[in-house]
Amino acid sequence: MANAALMEETMTFGPPESYWQQLASASSRLLMLDYDGTLAPFNVNRMEARPSSSTLLSLKRLLESGGTRVVIVSGRPAEQVAELLGHLPVTIVGAHGFERFEYMAGTVRSTLTNEESEGLAAAQAAAQATGMGSRIEAKPASVAVHTRGLDTDEARDIEELAWNLWSPVAEQFGLECRPFSCGVEIRSRHYHKGIAVETLLAEMPDQVFATYIGDDQTDEDAFRALAGRGSSFRVGEAAVESEATWRLENVDSVQNFLDQWHKHAEGGTPGSVQVKSSTRLVVISNRLPSFSAPRAFGKGREKAAGGLASAVTAALKHTGDGMWVGWSGKTRRRSEARQLREIARDPVPVLGMDLSEREVEAYYNGFCNHALWPLLHSFQAQVSLSTWELEVYRDVNLSFAQLLRPMLKEGDLAWVHDYHLIHLGDELRRLNFRGLIGFFLHVPFPSLDFLAILPDYKSFVEALSQYDLVGFHTQSYRDNYVYACRRVLNAEWDGEILTCGDRKQRVGVFPAGIDPERFAPVEKKGSPRARSGRAGDDEPQLIIGVDRLDYTKGIPERILAFERLLKMRPDLRRKISLLQICAPSRTRVKEYVEQKERMDALVGRLNAELGEHDWEPIRYVYRSYPQSQLGGLYRKARVGLVTPLRDGMNLVAKEYVAAQNPEDPGVLVLSRFAGAAEELTEALIINPYLPESCAGGIAEALQMPLPERIRRHRAMLDNVETHTASRWAEKFLSELKRCADIRE
Repeated sequence: MANAALMEETMTFGPPESYWQQLASASSRLLMLDYDGTLAPFNVNRMEARPSSSTLLSLKRLLESGGTRVVIVSGRPAEQVAELLGHLPVTIVGAHGFERFEYMAGTVRSTLTNEESEGLAAAQAAAQATGMGSRIEAKPASVAVHTRGLDTDEARDIEELAWNLWSPVAEQFGLECRPFSCGVEIRSRHYHKGIAVETLLAEMPDQVFATYIGDDQTDEDAFRALAGRGSSFRVGEAAVESEATWRLENVDSVQNFLDQWHKHAEGGTPGSVQVKSSTRLVVISNRLPSFSAPRAFGKGREKAAGGLASAVTAALKHTGDGMWVGWSGKTRRRSEARQLREIARDPVPVLGMDLSEREVEAYYNGFCNHALWPLLHSFQAQVSLSTWELEVYRDVNLSFAQLLRPMLKEGDLAWVHDYHLIHLGDELRRLNFRGLIGFFLHVPFPSLDFLAILPDYKSFVEALSQYDLVGFHTQSYRDNYVYACRRVLNAEWDGEILTCGDRKQRVGVFPAGIDPERFAPVEKKGSPRARSGRAGDDEPQLIIGVDRLDYTKGIPERILAFERLLKMRPDLRRKISLLQICAPSRTRVKEYVEQKERMDALVGRLNAELGEHDWEPIRYVYRSYPQSQLGGLYRKARVGLVTPLRDGMNLVAKEYVAAQNPEDPGVLVLSRFAGAAEELTEALIINPYLPESCAGGIAEALQMPLPERIRRHRAMLDNVETHTASRWAEKFLSELKRCADIRE
């Protein structure tokens, strides 16, 4: 390591000038920091131990400068540290190296042996039996007893008691007891800060300028691991023996150190932060994000829109050199060589493959839209099967794999999206890609009875079993998949891991979310009506529906239910109005053309029969609206109608909730067959197949008292703000990284 010669200096408070000179000239830099007692002053309440605002600012400035890789190494759980740091974009090694948190990618955890888990459980039970109570902290790979805030004698007695209780347990179960500042901990022998430092050094170039700063006994492992290969600082009293190179007086000194590091790094000629074998994310989907798609009208390209696309894009940007691959949306001549060509590079590289006219008709318009789409949504009567279209579907999956495989590195994470590319993972395995591959299904997964309609349906189950992680929106979709694997592949399921022969895969529930801030109401002055944008007493109350024009969305059924309401409740005529926005969808597919014709006729008839010269029951708009306008329309609506006959999740329901004025919210009427119904349980849940049910839900929503509306909205908004699009991506990728643990 570049700064080994510095070890010859006498250990004093602060480093010599030669340290800063080497820092300034280093081509790569690694700064590792303990949390408690180093970045944050100690606090009796552990969740109140936060860095000062000035320390956070210094740390943020250092992160943004880009010339240093900063890693927090703590005995705390990694996600707890992330929360206390305000989710800064920093790597966090938690639980003494047992887990690692990466910003926008989530947490990856190691595993304990059964013996270690039993020992930690026994240690915790023994401590609880002595009445230590809230002083006990159960961590992912250890159990600790804290004595901060107690007087010296009482603290010593509790620490001695914990040591005597746990020493035999540690010996019996292969664990170890270690003291730390104001406490005792029993933990796995296989994870400590020294091993964490070794791992981080192995990820960096050989000439990295490495430094570790810590304050107590648990950091001594890190100091020893860095000896001869970097510099270390112990924070606190000089009287305490330490293997650190130098001292820093206190937490304030650490902040000054961060400022000095930033100053010298900025003043030098640093290279970019380099990491060996960095994990690269490769996203594959049939549909590319909208920032790479041609505009519907005019020239140029659209910017990214949509919470899921934004979340995946953010995850790609975080990896540095990730990419997004899919169908370009264009066709090619049969004689032209198949290739992946760059479509966009800002904000991430986007590569597209052209399809032939034959493939567009058989793969996309054919098997995807005539077979898989209706079948996965359990619309048996709409399924149209063709073995030729199935073969083209398989060929397109193979073509994607053949073009993608030379670009993949074994350390890459591949994330495949949706039903168009179910066989892609299987084809990549056949091409000898052994990296981690995840698959997320954005639509429902049906029961085995429906799945069996597919020709060679077993091949679809087998193809899905080749992924390391398969994810679904809801537990019911996951359960359908697990049941199919158990019946078709004789798989075994333990509630988390599915074992199919010699393969193991994780199966999880990852409910997709939105970016709530895109729809949140803007603070306005004036009356509650001005804030909500609602109609006045002399104007009809607005009811809104926003959907793609698709037979799964139940739009004609919704119109008929609205007609039923007006006939059951003639007193509501002229007092309510339905705005139905239908975004055009698959306009070349016969079923969708027929759906539009039906809607045109249905709305025309209802308005003609029930409308007045100055009032139209239904305003029907056949076009898309940008999110910026939808938020305002949602806010004006007293009732949001989301009534699909079957839907994977339906993010319109979450958009409507996010857009409401919390002081005067509207009411969500939600189909029980939308995936969102498993999360937004405070909505009015209805059966969209029964006109009376939907009509009754609208009537109940219109007359719901304000306190009840506020209560329901608050509960749903908590869910929407917790399970965001970014959290969805973080959770999936974190779980995908965990799959390395179950590889044979």
